[in-house]
Amino acid sequence: MTTLATTPPIPHSSALSARSVRIAAGALVAVLVLAWLPVHATLPLGRDQAIIGRVTQVLLDGGWPYADAWDHKGPAAYLLYAPAYLLFGRHEHAIVRFDLLLLLGFAWVCGRIGRALDQRATGLLAAVATVLTVRNDYWTFGQPDAWVGYLFVGVAALLCERDLGRRPWAGLVAGIAVGAAAMVKPVYAVMIVLPLAAWIWQPAGERRPSFVALTLLGAAAVILGFAAVFAAGGHLDALWQTYILFNLGAHLTRTWDDMTRIALSFAVTLVAPRFDFGLTVVLGAAAAGFAAMRRRHRRTADLLGLGWLLALVSVIAQGKGFPYHFAAVHGFTGVFAGYFVAQRFDAHFAAPAAARTRGANRRRATMAGALIGLAACAMQPHGQRVRDWWLTLAGAMSEAERAQRLCESDYCPWRLRALGEVIRRETAPGEPIFVWGFDSAIYLYADRPATGRFGFSYPLIGGTETWRRQARAELMATLAATPPRVIVVQEDDFIRLMHTRPSVDHILDFPEFGALLARHYVPEHDLGRFVVHRRRD
Repeated sequence: MTTLATTPPIPHSSALSARSVRIAAGALVAVLVLAWLPVHATLPLGRDQAIIGRVTQVLLDGGWPYADAWDHKGPAAYLLYAPAYLLFGRHEHAIVRFDLLLLLGFAWVCGRIGRALDQRATGLLAAVATVLTVRNDYWTFGQPDAWVGYLFVGVAALLCERDLGRRPWAGLVAGIAVGAAAMVKPVYAVMIVLPLAAWIWQPAGERRPSFVALTLLGAAAVILGFAAVFAAGGHLDALWQTYILFNLGAHLTRTWDDMTRIALSFAVTLVAPRFDFGLTVVLGAAAAGFAAMRRRHRRTADLLGLGWLLALVSVIAQGKGFPYHFAAVHGFTGVFAGYFVAQRFDAHFAAPAAARTRGANRRRATMAGALIGLAACAMQPHGQRVRDWWLTLAGAMSEAERAQRLCESDYCPWRLRALGEVIRRETAPGEPIFVWGFDSAIYLYADRPATGRFGFSYPLIGGTETWRRQARAELMATLAATPPRVIVVQEDDFIRLMHTRPSVDHILDFPEFGALLARHYVPEHDLGRFVVHRRRD
């Protein structure tokens, strides 16, 4: 009788302990998280966050979006920001700190998905992978787009349960989520497909019509509820003119009018986002995670995959290809990447003690190296922010140098802070100012209100010709009735696919405003990117 030779098991004392490997891997994740948390909590405001933040502060002071503070985001966006200011105060870091709380909630939801799939580590790993997928840090963190993505991962988790036929209330919850998302941006209404697909994929005998009815009822109730609130306040026309007509009739068509630029912007964003190799690694892990999940949990994988696809459709529908628009996709990407890493971890490290062999240990060591490499590659987008923050804390880098490295091509938080200090010296508390430019952050850093409802230049140079004519006439009437002491003109706020030239150049197309500046104001401070004009006494 012939017996096959086998490699004898390594004694337990010399084998790679599964428990020790788990501890080491957990420590690695903990180090990455702890290194990033204080950096995240102190990130500056991005341009969009500042615009939404200004409108939210007007809302908290008793004003109305659109009527008292103009922006073309949906009213739900400002309700999302309101808790941030109520919890953390009205300062520039409130939004990113609230973003951390929502990220923890997202991790908890992903943990529930992971437990259902027998991969308990999926939650934390999904949150880490989501952070690592973000390329342009403070431009993307704190964006309602990301929070909508978290919301629909939660909706998908709810819909993954197989007994939807006995839980029609899940359709109501999903519908309410869709309605709320549609009141952030109209394109998110496409997510209504997710609960309807979940219902269709139920066994024929378990499809209750009440599920679909409650889904549609929930979405309609939220949308009509917002409309009713604005109607009761006498501002339904402002909501209609801005959120519907401006967005669908001008904003989206403005971004879709040059297909070559759109194709180029998406190519740059998807193919070579700052040569971000780490993003490519995370996306590869997500693709492998989807394939692995689909082999074992097909319905769950298909629902999450559909959510990812619908989120991508909402990005494409916006027509600009801005990196932060992809934040709606990051949550689903994080779930799949987290699942892949958790599954591979169990497969390579959690083998029974009797199966430990030299070959198995080599495979585990290889996997450990791959995970560390994955973490190092994926940290690439944020490596500079993390390194600079800790070097500044240790005294090896000055605050001024770190602030300079936070500047982007046409946006610089430290210059906005410096401008805010100048304006505070030139004006009294509560005295309105006006900014001809795209950066509403000036109002927040200066702690001064805007003269009129137009706090930035886009509604005055965007939209249809009829819209611009009416908006400019309204602005000139406001400036004549309540002339601000200070007008700030921004000189380098070029916005790809929205501004074809900086705001200062558009004054040539608005001669009434140019004449007002020349007649009643004098340039007082030239800060490079901004010129502060003071009213003649």
